[in-house]
Amino acid sequence: MTIDWQRVYDRVREFNMAQRAPWEDFLLHELRWTPYGRAELLRLTVAVDTAWNARAVKLGNACQRVNQHAPQILAATRQLHHLHLPLDNDPDIAHVEAVGTSVLKMIVGGGCTAGVLAMKLIHWSQPSALPALDSKAWLVINQLTGQNKTFPTEWSGEKCATAWTRAFRFYNDALSLLAPQDQSDLVQYDADTQPAGYRRGNTLVRVFDKYLWLEGVALSKAGAQGTSGITASTASVDHAPNKPTDGAREGTV
Repeated sequence: MTIDWQRVYDRVREFNMAQRAPWEDFLLHELRWTPYGRAELLRLTVAVDTAWNARAVKLGNACQRVNQHAPQILAATRQLHHLHLPLDNDPDIAHVEAVGTSVLKMIVGGGCTAGVLAMKLIHWSQPSALPALDSKAWLVINQLTGQNKTFPTEWSGEKCATAWTRAFRFYNDALSLLAPQDQSDLVQYDADTQPAGYRRGNTLVRVFDKYLWLEGVALSKAGAQGTSGITASTASVDHAPNKPTDGAREGTV
């Protein structure tokens, strides 16, 4: 199924115009880009859980695991600082996947932490290469891939790694549909539509997550109302609102 990139733009603007979400993004950016060590990683854990309602089963236990494994988490995510999705090199793809799954297993071990918190935390730890995942994004991934996989409600390190791996591959494939200039245009559009005075540069992964989250909210509401949901139609990749198109490009996710 093709991705409607005009809809992606619309959702990004909608997200940035919301009353709450852009401010939480701003605060998470401030935590992320301070000198980054164990203390900042723990603060980020609490901030992610609070801002995005990730619902760690016991936030204290989550923080204990993050604190316990902080040196390994920091060392692993720092390996990826030079990598940005989409990747087209198989060794790089395998490396990012291995780092993401290993860190998730450190955080989620023992079932004391909701997987959603862990998957959002690794994203904010390395936002250029490690995507976030929650139940809203999962709905959109199901729709765009023509699948109907169940989002876990009980977590283990293995379940979290499996779910996130699916999302990682989807993100990489989807973002690969955009030419480099189109990738830059989308990132710039996100920056231009953030509230004045609170603008922070986001990665392409973070911008695409805004679309997935809001699209997933709409799908969730449509499902609760018994309607058919949203269909992702073909649209031009030359997609900025009111921007003249020079022809559509399609790609299958």
